[in-house]
Amino acid sequence: MYGSSPSDRGAGAAAAKKLLASWGKLAMEVAYTKDKHDQFMYEPLETTFGDATIAFAQVRLKLTGKKKWVLVSAFAIAKQTPSGPQIVALAYGAD
Repeated sequence: MYGSSPSDRGAGAAAAKKLLASWGKLAMEVAYTKDKHDQFMYEPLETTFGDATIAFAQVRLKLTGKKKWVLVSAFAIAKQTPSGPQIVALAYGAD
């Protein structure tokens, strides 16, 4: 997992689980814009091929203790498993 700061990065299953658990407490939503000129940049993308899915979206995060939302680009790769989709890569960061 590769986030926007060194504390938001980790390799391996244990590190990923720890990061996802901490991020699960954040308020998060897919971001949109009313500006017609920029709307195409905010359209979430998702493509599935075989047992893999890739997704990209502009996401707003409400960080603990902060008044303003933070806009980040988020990218994920998931693999279909017998128990459901499993995220195998996740990256996000400010533009």
